Order: sequence, then C-alpha cells, then structure tokens
Amino acid sequence: MNNKVIEKFKFFLTIDKGLSYKTAEDYCRDIKQFLEVINGDIENLSKFDVDEYLIFLHDNNYEISSMLRKLSSLKMFFKFLNNDEFEAVQIPKKKTLLPNFLNFSDIVQLLEAIDISSLTGLRNRAILELLYATGIRVSELLNLKVTDFDRNSGTIKVLGKRSKERIIPLHYEAIDFIERYIKNVRAIFNKKNSNILFLTRNGGQLTRQFLWKIVKKYATISGLDKNVYPHLLRHSFATHLIEGGANLRSVQKLLGHSDISTTQIYTHVSLKKIKEEYFKKHPRSND
Repeated sequence: MNNKVIEKFKFFLTIDKGLSYKTAEDYCRDIKQFLEVINGDIENLSKFDVDEYLIFLHDNNYEISSMLRKLSSLKMFFKFLNNDEFEAVQIPKKKTLLPNFLNFSDIVQLLEAIDISSLTGLRNRAILELLYATGIRVSELLNLKVTDFDRNSGTIKVLGKRSKERIIPLHYEAIDFIERYIKNVRAIFNKKNSNILFLTRNGGQLTRQFLWKIVKKYATISGLDKNVYPHLLRHSFATHLIEGGANLRSVQKLLGHSDISTTQIYTHVSLKKIKEEYFKKHPRSND
C-alpha cells in the first residue's frame, strides 16, 4: 500500500505542483526513509512520527540543512494526505544542534510525579526508570520481551539497529520497579499470552505515540518547564555518564552507536555545561 501512495505522491508533485522528475524522486526518497524509520502506517501518521524521524536524523549526524530539506518533503507529503498533524511539529533552527538533556533533579522530579498506586502508574514508572537507567531507544523498549530482563545478573538484553544485541546493566531502582511491574501488573494485563514486556491494559503492545503522551503527561504534572520527550531520557543518560567520568567507548557500547563520533557529541554537551559553570563561578569572569 505504501508504494502505491508514494507513486501517487510523485504524480501529485510532478503534475499538480509542476516539480521536476528529479526533485519528485528526491522527495519520494525522503518519504520512503521516513516510513522505514518509523515503521508507520500512512493512514495514521502524527507529529510524533515526525519527531521520531527528526531524532533519527539528528542521532545519525545529518546536517541541519539536510534535516530541513527532508522536513520540506514531509510537509508536502502531509499536505498531499490532507493531514494537518505536521503543523504542530517544531522545526529546528539553522544552527548546529546539541542534544538537550535534563539534569538529575529534573529526572527525579519527573519520576516522582508518577502515581505508582495505580496499575498503569506502576507500569509507567518502570518504563521511565528503564529509559533513564539504560538510555535505550523508544523502539528498543517497545520490543523488549520478558525474557530479556535478567534479575539474577541485573541486566537487560536489547536488540538494536541492524539486529545487534547488547547487554546493559541496570541499577537497583530500575530492577525493583521492573520486578514490581512484572509481579503486580503485567500478570493482570497479559490477556493475550504475549511475551512482550510492557503491555497495555488490554494486553497489546505499546506504541511510540503512547510513550510520547505519557512522558508529556508526567512532565506537565511535575511542573517541568521544558520540552520533555522520551528520547530526552536517552540524552540525559549519556550526558550524565560522561559528566560522571564514564569512558567514551563504554558509553558508545551502552547506547549502541556503531560510530564513536556519534557518541562524542555528548562530550560537547558536557563541555558546554562546564563552560557555563566556569563563567558563573570564576571571580575574573565577572570583571
């Protein structure tokens, strides 16, 4: 179905919009990449899918000019579909982007905003604890199986890009909440005999859109005056490790980056914070 829609989109670009065949091909190539990245359904595209694609482009070191060009393709595609979801997308500015991140007090504030007295609250706390404890991607978390969690070794097995497996250690807090979720919640939610770790109330698999919504929900409840989204926990995880003195190669392996240059961006974030602290605290900086 996707291929048929893309062909119609190409026809729309060349006939209705008068674009050259080459330009239309470039647009369609962008759309194919977008759909592959989000593994999405054309009929249900949302701003969350575009946000997810932006994160993919950023994490794979696309230049800001390339990102903006691809966003132009997406904007045209959403118009072609008569889908107004693109209007809510925040377009990045024409400057070098460094990952945003939350400081540790923000993380605590976000996690403690979750009411764990409810079944869904306990599940959501386990999810957010796991995201910050491991820095795994949203897609990786959604596809985790119960057997990927190993309580005895205190680790979780993650299937990353290009089907590469990595084993990530877990701190006690994350282990505790995952165990409580499995024991007290998952057994009730698992109405379909699923092997997926995190489930909806009806026993289905969670979606990216759902994860974005619950993170936004708790950011609002916590009073954080920041743009908080799931991938921000990955950025925070990496930045906090680097700031704490973690070896760059170790962080690379934990994040599942194939190229260490992708991981090095977090050293720039750390340096930026150090410089800010320097100019705040050094007596000469106020002269």
